[in-house]
Amino acid sequence: MQWLKDFVNGFFGYLMAGFLWLVEAIGQVISYLAYTIYDGLLTVLYAFANAVDFSAVMFNMSAQYAGLPTQLIWLINAVNIPQSVTYVVTGIIIRMILNILPAAVTRI
Repeated sequence: MQWLKDFVNGFFGYLMAGFLWLVEAIGQVISYLAYTIYDGLLTVLYAFANAVDFSAVMFNMSAQYAGLPTQLIWLINAVNIPQSVTYVVTGIIIRMILNILPAAVTRI
């Protein structure tokens, strides 16, 4: 009778280990899918921010319209202030988009 008891305990032990392996594999697949979707979203946002970089052109037009001296416009463009403003605004927009998502999703 001991052999039957050992067989049943061993069988259900293997069955439980297989079930835990399956649950862990499903969790990893879900985690990979969530990461892929999140990474794709950030890649699209990054590509959009790089494609729409009219900051220097728009600044030059508005600065000339405002009557700034050309030397000051050149200095502002030389230190890349319009591009840095673009990066800061893009960061704020991305943060606002991420605030829409629940905190449990963004803090994995």
